[in-house]
Amino acid sequence: MEIMELDQELKKVLSTLIKLNEKSKESILQQSEIDEQLENLQEFEEKGGQLSKIAEAIDQANPENVDEICDLLLKLHFLFVDYMWQLDEIHELVKKMAGNYRDKN
Repeated sequence: MEIMELDQELKKVLSTLIKLNEKSKESILQQSEIDEQLENLQEFEEKGGQLSKIAEAIDQANPENVDEICDLLLKLHFLFVDYMWQLDEIHELVKKMAGNYRDKN
C-alpha cells in the first residue's frame, strides 16, 4: 500500500466518524478532537513520498559512509514513528466511538 493510499483511507475513516458523530443522539467526539485530527491529517499528507525518498537516498549512499547511512536510517525511523502516531490517533477516535456509541444512542 502506498502512503498516499493510506492518507486517503485515514481521511475516509475520519470522515465516517464525523458523520456518525453528527448522527448520534449525543456527540461522542468533541469538535476539538475532530479539528486536531483534520490538522494532523493535513500534516500527514504533506509527508507523502518521504519514505521512498529516504529509501532511495540510502540506496544511493556509499555504504562505507557510516555517518550518512545512520543519519538516513534515523530519518526513516522518525518518519515511521510519525506515521504510527497518526494511525494511533485515529485509532483512539475509533475506540472512543466504539466504546460509547451504544450508550449515546
